[in-house]
Amino acid sequence: TRIFSFNLGRDTIDLGATALVTPQNSPSLTASETVEIQIKNFGIDTPSVFNVGYIFENGTPVIDTINFELAPDSTYNHIFMPTVDLSVVGEYEFRVFTDLADDQAPFNDTLFARVSKLPRKDVGVIAINGLNGTICNDTIDVEITFSNFGTEAVTEVTINVELNDVALSPIQYSGPTIAPGETGSFNLQLIGLVNGTNVIVATTSNPDGEADEIADNDTFTRDFTATPEGVSVFLE
Repeated sequence: TRIFSFNLGRDTIDLGATALVTPQNSPSLTASETVEIQIKNFGIDTPSVFNVGYIFENGTPVIDTINFELAPDSTYNHIFMPTVDLSVVGEYEFRVFTDLADDQAPFNDTLFARVSKLPRKDVGVIAINGLNGTICNDTIDVEITFSNFGTEAVTEVTINVELNDVALSPIQYSGPTIAPGETGSFNLQLIGLVNGTNVIVATTSNPDGEADEIADNDTFTRDFTATPEGVSVFLE
């Protein structure tokens, strides 16, 4: 039996980006958010002059030159003067990077991060139940389930339902309160099903009387088959 020992070398010059400190996911992000990053000296040498920067949403790079002796295994946080606009609900991409002359490990120079302005009010339909199989009548009771995707509790929400392109009377849900990440539901009787394929569309709006901040997840559509006129059977 032979025993081998290995000593993994450490790069002499190696600086890398380790974190986007701010901004972070929040419903309270504004049009002037401060960008703070963290870098680390992974090498053996102690650099004293280096560049750090970030790119926001594939825009123009923001680069600062740092004059600071960063000892091995130490970290350094840097705050940039230019701010970023995160006032609209959605996801934003950052690219954080270091630039050090003769860096021997460029693979850790760049860090990609995504930051989201989270919606306060965001409710959407996630299911319409009770439509399995073929419906043999012209009426059917269904359960419509919706979820609170926002960061604040919701007590009231309007649900608009269409059956075969015909709008039904809007339904006003008024409690119990739905916490973030939780669901609510209500029962509805559909009347006037047609023979063949039927289509029901349910859409939420106006959570607690405010605009829904992400409309893309408001609507749920489901097709189902009904035979209210019955099926003809021929005997030979």
